[in-house]
Amino acid sequence: MPDMLYVGLQDDDKIAVFALDGDRGELTKRADVAASGGPSVMAISPDRNTLYVGYRAQPSVASYRIDPANGGLSLLGTAVQADAPTFLAPDRTGRYMLCAYYQGGLCRGISDRGGRQHWCGCRRHAENRGRGACDRG
Repeated sequence: MPDMLYVGLQDDDKIAVFALDGDRGELTKRADVAASGGPSVMAISPDRNTLYVGYRAQPSVASYRIDPANGGLSLLGTAVQADAPTFLAPDRTGRYMLCAYYQGGLCRGISDRGGRQHWCGCRRHAENRGRGACDRG
C-alpha cells in the first residue's frame, strides 16, 4: 500500500485522502470521502487495514476499511457515543481500542467481536478517583 495521509475536515463533513511521495516530498489528493458529523480524531489499526474516526457534531466512532491497493476508504460501521471522542488508541493486537472524552470525563474500551464493535464499560474519572481502571465488559 502506498503511504497515505487522511485529514478530517470537520466543517466540511469529509475526510480528504492524500497519497504521500516520500522521495519527492509531495502530497497528491486522491479523494474526498463523505463523513457527515464532523470527523475529528483518527487512529489506524496496527495492521493498517482499518481507519477509526471520531466524530464531534454527531458523537460517534466509525471504522473504515482501507483499500490496500490505493488507500481508499469504505465505511464498515459506526458506534454512537454520548459524547464526542477526543482520543483513539488501538492496542497492539487491534482487538481493543481506548477512547477518551473531554465532555464526559471518561474513557471507554472497544473490542472487535466477530467483526462487530462492542463497547466495554469503563468508569468515569471522578468515580474512579483518577486510577483509570476499567470494568470488564
